[in-house]
Amino acid sequence: ERENADHMKRLDAIIDKKPEEYIMSFLREKKISHIISLCSSIDFDNELKLFNSIKNMFPEIKIIVIGDIAYFEKDRVINNQDIAANHLDFTSKEIIKYLNEIENKKIFDMVYKKGKEVIFNGLNKSQSFSYGKINLNLFNLEKYSLPYSIHKPIAPILINYGCPYKCSFCSSGLIGYKSREIEEVKAEIKFFYEKGF
Repeated sequence: ERENADHMKRLDAIIDKKPEEYIMSFLREKKISHIISLCSSIDFDNELKLFNSIKNMFPEIKIIVIGDIAYFEKDRVINNQDIAANHLDFTSKEIIKYLNEIENKKIFDMVYKKGKEVIFNGLNKSQSFSYGKINLNLFNLEKYSLPYSIHKPIAPILINYGCPYKCSFCSSGLIGYKSREIEEVKAEIKFFYEKGF
């Protein structure tokens, strides 16, 4: 079962400034079966053009979208011919069932296609989340920064997600609220501290 990230390959074409030709070469060389793409509504139309190019060259690759657009505009995303699934809650481990193609299991927190059928089994209403030890060696952390950071290097650490309130002027309350297991947070703080963050 794919529960660890040892088999994963990372490509951040934006931060690494890689052109489309490089992306296609990377996909061919690494024999990628699934792409999990963090997308934003701001640039989604351009991302759709890239997905179309990918699917034209590699029709067997399944493209999974995560990010604000996957959650708030799930119908728009899943109705695109090149997208196989939306992962609605990036804190959920349900994606493992999808990646392992486990049959006859209900997969929550995702909208996905099975043939021509679109399947949505609802959201898991868990109040906490854990994503274990992350393989941060996949990322060159020095390249990432936050726009409001005056000190480098800096690392964001996810402690909670969403909001417990339902303010009419804010969409954060629409996604619910979850908090991360504290021991995991402590371990991640220690990791970053030892790396000089």
